Amino acid sequence: MRARNIQGKDGEKGALEYYKEAIELSPDFAPAYRALGDLYALAQKFQDAKDNYSKYLQLSKGNISAKRRYAAFMYKTKDYGGAIKQLEELMPVDTSYNINNRLAAYSYFETKVYDKGLVSIEKFFARQPENKLIASDFAYYGKLLSANGKDSIAVDKLKAAIERDT
Repeated sequence: MRARNIQGKDGEKGALEYYKEAIELSPDFAPAYRALGDLYALAQKFQDAKDNYSKYLQLSKGNISAKRRYAAFMYKTKDYGGAIKQLEELMPVDTSYNINNRLAAYSYFETKVYDKGLVSIEKFFARQPENKLIASDFAYYGKLLSANGKDSIAVDKLKAAIERDT
């Protein structure tokens, strides 16, 4: 998927300019930073999205939904340590959102904290419907099993990842 153009065409103002203008007029208006973060995410400019969500979180006093998105932006920008920190704060108060376990497992693997990653991926699989699992879920599960010395089970998960990979 290509990054989308978020600027206007032929001299017209685009959404980006309007949001920046709104922030200039009212720098403490939190929803403008959230919207700008979402806009950058649509354009696949995840670092800019993360920066704007960070500002939104500061101004909105820790909105749960915003914290989820911020953790996802941190993962997408390969700030795995930051994602883990955000998720460890979020998960005790946001127990129903299972995607937190997915992001935690992936991030723990990337930071070589394999034991916690395995716990997170097992929680994720226990609560995620089979039809909502994706190839990378099985791949990370397999890699985490292998990293924890469970190679025979890891092979099954890695085979499942290959079968689901389109």
